Amino acid sequence: TIQGTGQFGRVTVDDVDIASGKKQPERKRAAATTGEAAVELPDGFVPFSGMQKAVSNNMVATLTVPAFRVSTDIQTDDFEALYQKLKPSGVSVSALLAKAVVLAIEKHPIMNSAYSDQDGGGTLFKQDINIAMAVAIDGGLITPTVEYANERPVAELAENWAELVGKA
Repeated sequence: TIQGTGQFGRVTVDDVDIASGKKQPERKRAAATTGEAAVELPDGFVPFSGMQKAVSNNMVATLTVPAFRVSTDIQTDDFEALYQKLKPSGVSVSALLAKAVVLAIEKHPIMNSAYSDQDGGGTLFKQDINIAMAVAIDGGLITPTVEYANERPVAELAENWAELVGKA
């Protein structure tokens, strides 16, 4: 009952292996109509690298943390002018954004707090403002943290950020 695929319809070893379930039949791929070579897509399980495991574990851990998002359109003309003024001294957009976040947190310290179940539950405010920003690296993302960002001038933040990105 095996349909042979060999010359003159002969049954081949592959035909028997496919019929017995030892081997999967090869799927016929559609020819590319654009004239470009067909792309071979990966198939099957590929274990994570150590970095990918760490990123995945961190992402899963954050699933239990509530997230709040607010968006609004803003004009960044003043920000752009300040950046152009500070750029020659090595201040990056990332450092300026980190400083802007620090200033916002200082105005709204609830953003730098966490729930604590101590004494029946409450808000745990944090005096130190540490800013983490994602950096793309080979195989994933890493989030270096600029510590005590609220106590440092923007030029120092820029210098520290450049150092952290270099280490990443």
